[in-house]
Amino acid sequence: MPVSELPAIKNPRKWRFTWESNSHVPILRLYLFNPTTKPSSECTNLKVDLLCDKSLVKVTWLQSNETAESLWVPIPRVLIDAGSPINLRALDDHIEAKFVLILPVDHPIVSNFGFEDGDENALEEDEFQPLQLDSDLKKLASCGEVHFYCRGCSTKLTRAVRFFKEMPSVNWREAADNWFGTCCCSFGGVSEKLVAKYAESYACSSGVCLLDATSVVICKDDFVGYKFPDSAEVQEHKSVKSSGNNSLRKDVPDNGSTDALNVDHGSQKAGLHNLDIKSDCRYPEEGDLTAKLGAEGSKELLDCNTSDALFQKLRLIEDLERTYDIGCCHHHTNEEQISSTSEVQSNNASLLNGLLGNSFMVTSPYLSKDIKWTEVSCPNCSCLLGAYPHDNVDTPLNGFNTAAPLNDRVHLFKCFLSTSLPVGGSTDLFRKYTLERMFTSQLLESANDELSFRTVVRNLQTRSPMLQIVLLNPNSWCSFGDCMDVMVPIPKINMYPMIKVLFSNCSNSTESQLRKLDQWVTKNQVDDVYMMTSKALTESLELANSMLPPSHAYLQGLSLSFLRRRSFN
Repeated sequence: MPVSELPAIKNPRKWRFTWESNSHVPILRLYLFNPTTKPSSECTNLKVDLLCDKSLVKVTWLQSNETAESLWVPIPRVLIDAGSPINLRALDDHIEAKFVLILPVDHPIVSNFGFEDGDENALEEDEFQPLQLDSDLKKLASCGEVHFYCRGCSTKLTRAVRFFKEMPSVNWREAADNWFGTCCCSFGGVSEKLVAKYAESYACSSGVCLLDATSVVICKDDFVGYKFPDSAEVQEHKSVKSSGNNSLRKDVPDNGSTDALNVDHGSQKAGLHNLDIKSDCRYPEEGDLTAKLGAEGSKELLDCNTSDALFQKLRLIEDLERTYDIGCCHHHTNEEQISSTSEVQSNNASLLNGLLGNSFMVTSPYLSKDIKWTEVSCPNCSCLLGAYPHDNVDTPLNGFNTAAPLNDRVHLFKCFLSTSLPVGGSTDLFRKYTLERMFTSQLLESANDELSFRTVVRNLQTRSPMLQIVLLNPNSWCSFGDCMDVMVPIPKINMYPMIKVLFSNCSNSTESQLRKLDQWVTKNQVDDVYMMTSKALTESLELANSMLPPSHAYLQGLSLSFLRRRSFN
């Protein structure tokens, strides 16, 4: 329960409490502390009593002048074993009590247990629901049409959006390469065609919204009240343009001219059938292929009417290539084709990163030096809403405005949006998204992918460090608040899923501190992630740090804190 939910008059002596537990561990710890009190010498005859009927813990002691003092702490929604002894001790800067639980705090029985509380204080179902993309897609599609609003001031941000699709992942390129390989005389070209076609099929257009785990992507024409830079010659230049023949097109200014690079893509299946690579080396004759396929005894292999047959045919072709000992070869192409192919290979990755990447948190493998991100703010209250990608060139090239959004895409972050009014109401489909939950979800995903629990959060625009984070425990449960000086029955408070971290604010670091950070990054193989802003995140970390006793607030030169995470359902 937030501190603000407890009456201020109940805590004139500024005692604070922190409940902490871990997933799968039936132990609950209570920390009580006051900056002006030294419990080890000022709190004698310490006692603790469970008042289960009032959902309170009573802590009493005698001060040095023999005056009795008492505090009351609300009990969280857990099942405490009242028959087990309570471990209680007074330390220099806090009082610690350890309780035994009947079941761990994250046990399904505990979350579904019928606590006797008022409905207005019951734990919202959203707190235990994971952030699910599939659920968002279904709910948004069922609405018919959706307008997005600023969560800060309720300003309408977009026109009606009626069509919703899942955002393609940049991982598709890696998956295609792993499947087909990248050798020029194998099927490396197929993976490029598949990925480019996949990206192209999700071209941004008015009335269509793309979703990923943390963002929505809309066409800039659907965003109202905001002026985006436009290209000087829209008809002749687009950073990425879907042309009439279904090709991926990038115009690359070069020495006063613009070379149009086209890669023609039909359907995925047609792209595989029509792959035409002519080489100087000996290649299997058509008769050899027909004989080989016929030997398999399946007409489907010859016709390739099914996807399974198609991939079987590809494997048989690879066997023939090995039989004929076909090595890397040069294709018969003219100079224009060679130039185009080379340019596409060097630029396709950065283009797709800009179009398909997760702009909320960009990891190092998907950071493109060719793409620059610019903040998008609410036209009414100037709150951050998201960002849009554009060419990383500061000055116009050949009369073209390189600050125009790539492919007209605008990325908006779910934690700053509402899908209906009032903001945060029962019909707001993004009400469960917060900056903390989105950040921790992406941080844990990145840690699992990179096998790294040390992270530096850098500014996506400047690449400068903003936060240094070490993940200590991804399965913590916590609740913070102020103690009460009078006994007032209140509903049980909530335990929230958290991650425990060490952190340091690097935004105002000196040169010597930055050098130490660089050494730490090099020594520990730290993972870098890139975000638009971390100010609100830093404020949340510092607030949670203030809810810990000083002896628990720092470790190894870093501050200890908690961040709200999603549930792992």
